[in-house]
Amino acid sequence: MLKILVCFIFATQANAIGLLLYGIIEKMRSTPPIHVLLKQDLSDTLRGVDKNGDGIRDDVFDYVMANLKNDTEEERKIASLYLRTFERIFELENMYHTQIEREIQLYNNLEFCIDNNLKFDDYYFKRKLLSLYFNTPQRKNYYNNFFSSLRNRFKSPEYDRFKFTAYFKYCSGFKGVDLFPYQFELYREYFDNDLTKAKRFTQLTYTELMDARIKVEDFQYMKIFYKELDRRYRAGQFQDFKGW
Repeated sequence: MLKILVCFIFATQANAIGLLLYGIIEKMRSTPPIHVLLKQDLSDTLRGVDKNGDGIRDDVFDYVMANLKNDTEEERKIASLYLRTFERIFELENMYHTQIEREIQLYNNLEFCIDNNLKFDDYYFKRKLLSLYFNTPQRKNYYNNFFSSLRNRFKSPEYDRFKFTAYFKYCSGFKGVDLFPYQFELYREYFDNDLTKAKRFTQLTYTELMDARIKVEDFQYMKIFYKELDRRYRAGQFQDFKGW
């Protein structure tokens, strides 16, 4: 009986410790890491410090690059493009309505273009990134009085089922970065990453397009996509996927 009681006490204590640790971990997940809190920009300007003039706040840049899951040159370029585009929100208050709409659409397009392919080590990264951006009274005031009213519009629109074709329409305007590999990934996802299911839509009659629920506009983008994919095959890219 004594042995059972002792075991029960130890089990209860273990559960209590487990719950305590779980609470601590969840708390840590909901706040930025300590090293970010120590280095964050607390200057009295809305945009913060950008010493090299690249359009990205310096502490934000350091935080993002430190959390990239795939720290390659191309990923850093794409992450920089994402941040530069997002940080233009701090200029929206001084823009006309049509300019605001254009900037929001540009951001939405970029979100669609990189989708979830720009990955970070921290699952809660984007939540922490917002905390870092709006980390002073002036920035919080901007968030509450202006940005929050627009936030619902900062979402990627729903595109049709041929997402990889919409990719060219919405992503080809971003210069200096190679987003085609993401498009190719979307193309494979469309066929469940199963080569045996893959079928190139190239020479279809109007009736066949209608039966396959392919818009004429989509069909044109598909042909552009196939042309670029074949060019990259010839250049030696995507050799592990040749045949798609």
